[in-house]
Amino acid sequence: MLGKGRMHSLKALVALACTFLISTSARADIECKSGKPGPCYEQISSTVRKDFAGSQAGKGLPLTPQAIADDLSVPAPAWGGASPYEIYFPSAPKGRLVVFAPGSPDVAAEYQEFGKYAASLGFHVLVLRYWNTQETTANDCVPQAPPPNAPPGFAYSTETADACITKLLDGQFRSSSTLKALGAFTVPKATPENPHPVPLLPTEGDPFQNRLRRALTYLERHFPQQHWKQFSANSDGNFDQSPFVSWSKITLAGHSSGSKLLAYVAQQVEVHSLIMLSGPNIGYPTGKADEKVCPTAISHPSQTSVPTSKSHMYAYYNLDDDKSALATACHQAMGLGDPMQLGLAEPLKDSLEHYKQQYKRLPQVIVNEVAAVNGCKTKGKESSDAERSHLSTACNCALREDDAHELLPSKELTLQIWKHLLER
Repeated sequence: MLGKGRMHSLKALVALACTFLISTSARADIECKSGKPGPCYEQISSTVRKDFAGSQAGKGLPLTPQAIADDLSVPAPAWGGASPYEIYFPSAPKGRLVVFAPGSPDVAAEYQEFGKYAASLGFHVLVLRYWNTQETTANDCVPQAPPPNAPPGFAYSTETADACITKLLDGQFRSSSTLKALGAFTVPKATPENPHPVPLLPTEGDPFQNRLRRALTYLERHFPQQHWKQFSANSDGNFDQSPFVSWSKITLAGHSSGSKLLAYVAQQVEVHSLIMLSGPNIGYPTGKADEKVCPTAISHPSQTSVPTSKSHMYAYYNLDDDKSALATACHQAMGLGDPMQLGLAEPLKDSLEHYKQQYKRLPQVIVNEVAAVNGCKTKGKESSDAERSHLSTACNCALREDDAHELLPSKELTLQIWKHLLER
């Protein structure tokens, strides 16, 4: 048995386990401000920090879809949602932008660990909440009864599930009219002032591409010294001309539903790379018992090539994730090759070398076989092991002190995997 002193030390170490994921960036932030060498980052969260370099006379400009729309004199999106942006600027920029898409209905602030860590590696980072409402998911493409809070005249799509999913993903990416045609809506949270909020329909400011363009325009306008303009199509800061952004300088990273959307985006434009965490966990029924097929919007089985090279598409998931079968089916349909399975038997570096020796290339899909995520809880409540496993690939969870020691190997491994995927 451990003595009280040793137990206290262990708990102190355990309490820092998830913080360890961003310990490099946290230390680096201090080093940056003290003038010492080393990587660091600055953060612009949902509200711009008053002491942030470049802010307008310390006004602390709010960084919300509404505020951006007002600043740019463009129509506001219908739905802002809580915590729509998390933005990080590196001290030693690599000239690459990581755009992260949350799961559904997760908010940007739940992915701070990933954002801070990516920025500490030298990437500009934008965690962007898109139209990822609880009411707008691929499940809506399977016929079912309309939800009780649906707007008048609401009806689910009568198209085939595969065609519906294609339109849903394209709508989330770039077309509010497509989203509306599918019946997409969201219901704002009730408040004492508005106990019965009216359902909202998407507008032109809501799709992922438009929110990305607007955020980058805003950042270049208010923080020009950070060179956000390099990510515009012509590197001149104009994000209003097609193809709007320099996609080849962008790594798309998404968790769960976010990986579904970005897997589709990577099939439409040529990005530097695609990182899918716990996804894409999407499929539609075939009519056979418990069988689901990866949508052609993601797999493109009849298409010999897509804008983004398949060799630049990567995935990481935990084997005990209850959605792992869907992800595996999509990885196979996308042609990502045999996964590399990880355990505690050897370090990631050695596993990568062994895989390379066998397949003559590095793996595109990494599967963690270690069921070491039992210390994770979500949104302040206990969750199933499978759900915690699903969330932990993006550290979208918190530690539970009583058994968090089980997380230590898994979280260290996650940090190493993030670095490996981001720097490829």
